[in-house]
Amino acid sequence: MEVDRFIAEQVAGFAKDDRATSRRLLRQLIAERLGLPESHLLSHPERELPAELVSDLREEVQRLQAGQPWAYSFGHVPFLEDSFRIDRRALVPRPETEELTRLFIERHRTKPPTTILDMCCGSGVIGLSLARAFPRSRVWLTDLSQEALSLGRENAASLALQDRVTFLQGDLWEAVRRGVHATLRFDLVIANPPYVAENDTLDDSVIAFEPPLALFSEDDGQKHIKIILKDLYRFLAVPGRAGFELGHYHHQTLTNFLQQNFDTGDYNWELDQHGVPRFLVFDRGAKGHAE
Repeated sequence: MEVDRFIAEQVAGFAKDDRATSRRLLRQLIAERLGLPESHLLSHPERELPAELVSDLREEVQRLQAGQPWAYSFGHVPFLEDSFRIDRRALVPRPETEELTRLFIERHRTKPPTTILDMCCGSGVIGLSLARAFPRSRVWLTDLSQEALSLGRENAASLALQDRVTFLQGDLWEAVRRGVHATLRFDLVIANPPYVAENDTLDDSVIAFEPPLALFSEDDGQKHIKIILKDLYRFLAVPGRAGFELGHYHHQTLTNFLQQNFDTGDYNWELDQHGVPRFLVFDRGAKGHAE
């Protein structure tokens, strides 16, 4: 079957508003599977596709039409300056996660951190990007999911970072307590923890294809972040910084918890690109916080 005929046939099964994007992405996917530049397919729309590839792509398109993220079909995703492997072992990184990572890269330009902790690391995009940005740093990445950690290790190897990063399995601080020397403190603690409440509305495709362990948190989406914050200053250096990506309403629901446990000068909420208070940022000065 010719490339253009196949694309037209498959794109017809997508929602009308998605067809232009689907056409472009499907052509890119075909080009990758053939090992050719997309420009070749644009200039040779009559190129015949191998029958086996047509069969495989039809199955892939069925999953895409059911809501599977395109990133899972490609098997990789761009994040800041690099490309990372991605599959159903971990969430597809969102633009907000890139924003959080970029925020801390910029804030540490003049004084790079030497010890970094990336909690709930998933595919490792945050911690590994920070390791790339700060070549003298040592990074620890933790996750409860062994599958996510295996994907993170693959990404570390592909970026030649395996000698500077350590992956730890466990539930939040449990992984750190077991895998890090008791006296070690981190210059930077960063996380995109599960923060979706069980009654939040999500696209069916997210629930169907992305790992629920990385999405949902009890207590209105606050269980994980409260556990992290409760012991944050036991592991954060003085001075030190921390940053967390959270839900669009957590700047309101976490107010009492934060006021009860931290000085108001220790933290603030940073806006995402849509003007939503998304990132909870701590800047621990020399005085610190009573432990």
